[in-house]
Amino acid sequence: MADTKSRLTRLPIPDPDAKEPLPIVLAKDGGLVLSYRAFVARRDQCVVVAFPGCREHKYTPRSGQELGCFEAAESAWVKAPLRHYVFVFPDTVLECAAEGYSEELVEELGDTVKMMSKRLYR
Repeated sequence: MADTKSRLTRLPIPDPDAKEPLPIVLAKDGGLVLSYRAFVARRDQCVVVAFPGCREHKYTPRSGQELGCFEAAESAWVKAPLRHYVFVFPDTVLECAAEGYSEELVEELGDTVKMMSKRLYR
């Protein structure tokens, strides 16, 4: 996960479901879209997070990190002007280096991949 010099700040995004977050990642040159399940307002919802200007991403095994969505400040892995985002799921950690992010809650848990691909190719 984020190197030991990094300071993690929680993002104002719903945390992944602790039991079955079902994360999905779609990526192309310069973009990445993540979706996962979260328990929001007493019901399951799909959170879709788009990372424009994503230059790099990686999955690593989780080893004791707190579940949630974070930004790593003072990261040795990511250089300015990019930002280092960290999403900790029950079994894995997704990290990405991007210019920023946007997120939305989606009521419909239907065809998530089709919706994600529309966000990726905007």
